[in-house]
Amino acid sequence: MERESEDERWIWLSFAPEHRLILAAYAQNATDEIVKQTCTRIDEKNLPLFVTDGRKYYKQALLDQYSYIAKFPRTGRRGRPRKPIQMPLPKLKYAQVVKEREGGEIVNIEKRIIFGSVDEINHNDISTSYIECENLTLRQDKQQTNKKNIRIFQRK
Repeated sequence: MERESEDERWIWLSFAPEHRLILAAYAQNATDEIVKQTCTRIDEKNLPLFVTDGRKYYKQALLDQYSYIAKFPRTGRRGRPRKPIQMPLPKLKYAQVVKEREGGEIVNIEKRIIFGSVDEINHNDISTSYIECENLTLRQDKQQTNKKNIRIFQRK
């Protein structure tokens, strides 16, 4: 496997916007870990609305934390019985902000409700702007740190 360049690394953050608090952070592809760490830091009786970008792996990571196995009774008819399936808990609310790009420009933004209903989730609450702002701050801090390190190395 090829090693990632510095520019290709991602920082995975879990963020509570109402408190402007980072709940968990990882510097590698760690969807399951970031969800597990977040779940240990929130009140499971009063789950927040989870909002992410459109990547597919968040859905399964949330299901692994907040789901039950639905088993179906035998019908008495011939053939295989229906397999049990993983179902989200009714209190789980999850939405995605999916951005469509053409040539580096955002041409469309779609808000999708994955778990929960339109009645439970305010469409205005489906936003990733707080975490994107935090990501920008981290990138700017990293650039400033790299510039300072370059100056330090040049002096020696």
